[in-house]
Amino acid sequence: MYKLTYLNFRYNEFTEIPNVIYKILSLIGLNLSGNRKVESVSETIAQLKNLRELDISNCAIKKLPDSFWEIKSLMYLNFANSSIEEIPDAIFYLPKLKSLDLTGTTLSDERKYDLAVKNY
Repeated sequence: MYKLTYLNFRYNEFTEIPNVIYKILSLIGLNLSGNRKVESVSETIAQLKNLRELDISNCAIKKLPDSFWEIKSLMYLNFANSSIEEIPDAIFYLPKLKSLDLTGTTLSDERKYDLAVKNY
């Protein structure tokens, strides 16, 4: 349907992520940074099997759905200055993950260290 590979929706003041985004199966990169009112991600994000880059920095998302961790193509995740409170151990099963930015998050320093050490 869509051939779009990169979508930049930064600083649009969305209150939620438009559902049409989850239907763009060709997406490789998605930038939603700065949408400070976005608090959740739909379970249907797992449909984006080709997604390599996700930037949800400066968003109010506290937790990602369990299905999120099924996107095995993910290489770059940016949670900087977000409200993310939990990153499950499922992150260790993202085989292509190369970059994880947790700068300015409320995660404990111990958890940040644990994530950094186990991902390398």
